[in-house]
Amino acid sequence: MTPYEKAGRVIRLFAWIQVFAIVGIAVAIAIPLLVSGRAASAPPPRTELVIVATFVGFTIFQFILGSAVKEHKDWGRSVGIIYGILSLLGFPIGTLIGSYILWCLLKGWEEQPIAAQRFISGETGDGTASLEFHVRDKKVLKRKISSEPMIIPKIIFPLMWCCPFFILTLGQFLIDSSDKWVDSFFFIVGSGYLFTISYYSKTVEIEGDYLLVKNFWKVIKVPLSEVASINQSHITMTNPIWIHFKNKTKFGKKILFQPKGRFFGKKHPIIEELNKIIKEINSRPLPQNDIIGVGNKKSNYKV
Repeated sequence: MTPYEKAGRVIRLFAWIQVFAIVGIAVAIAIPLLVSGRAASAPPPRTELVIVATFVGFTIFQFILGSAVKEHKDWGRSVGIIYGILSLLGFPIGTLIGSYILWCLLKGWEEQPIAAQRFISGETGDGTASLEFHVRDKKVLKRKISSEPMIIPKIIFPLMWCCPFFILTLGQFLIDSSDKWVDSFFFIVGSGYLFTISYYSKTVEIEGDYLLVKNFWKVIKVPLSEVASINQSHITMTNPIWIHFKNKTKFGKKILFQPKGRFFGKKHPIIEELNKIIKEINSRPLPQNDIIGVGNKKSNYKV
């Protein structure tokens, strides 16, 4: 991982810390109002709302900035340097973090990631259609195409929704609010959706002609020729990507991962890249003795 990618992760980590702070502030404001029965009659406290809105805006800014820095965008470096300088004022932790961010953006910005050594011909100008990998020490380089650590979609997201909304829904029942069943419906639907995402979410890497799919400590290796389809969901802001396999694997016939970067309303470029790789692999001749089993079935893999 390059220094600028580390800086982007640090910025996004601070954004996640602020998300928890926002949830805590919102719950602290809402619960007393619900318990006392003043939620419907009393106007919302303006000072607290301004504080929450400020936190939300700054947190969204940090997520965008962290993604821009990780994706090596020039404006991300410029704004990130300003962010790092301002962080120096938060002695002592902010000073240390700000210094680290500045070092990563000033000294390590030009360092290229290992994944940049991988290329698809056609971009090289040679006119061929073959996929090549630079090899170091006779090992094919790996490239991670998922973004967030596994703990975020599997644990943090569900807990961030379920804990505060469970408390708020319970409060509606305690005061016998007329909206209690509506709140219960949204709580159940939202929790079901998040736990579905949690179940299918995986960390995904490309290694040669294979996908490395990880679920904390379990790792499986699936040939890219076994990918049936790749789709992107636009229901949520994170725009996760679904990969469907032709045959059942140890993780089932489909997995989900969060891609690097956010392309709201647009198809993520990793989808087109993966489809090109799969098309190239499927165009190769299949050796007669190349038969590998997945799950309880046997399939011919073009590797």
